[in-house]
Amino acid sequence: SSTVQDCWRQCRHDFQPPEYSAQCHDKEYKLDHCMRRAYEADKSSAIQPLGQEFTTPLLMMRAHGPKIKVVALLRNPTDRVWSAYFHFGQFPKAYGDGEEGMLKYWNEQSDA
Repeated sequence: SSTVQDCWRQCRHDFQPPEYSAQCHDKEYKLDHCMRRAYEADKSSAIQPLGQEFTTPLLMMRAHGPKIKVVALLRNPTDRVWSAYFHFGQFPKAYGDGEEGMLKYWNEQSDA
């Protein structure tokens, strides 16, 4: 199996390689061997110039196969922070209701 998804499927549906059979039956096991197997199948696509072996796009490709399509929606960060602050009640409670609370929240989020 050349992708993590293939390996996960095999592991979770009783087609486990004998050396991982016990681990595959353990639902707490995170299927680490699947990532290693996918990496071994195609090392060249997983190595980055700085030695970072798994970037998000490569991880997605390994998990779902090479034909994966990713759709990203971008939102104005200011609108996102404003909506989050007033939509979730814990933020006005934690930072204070009104302009001063919103300013504290904004400063914390913009420093991140």
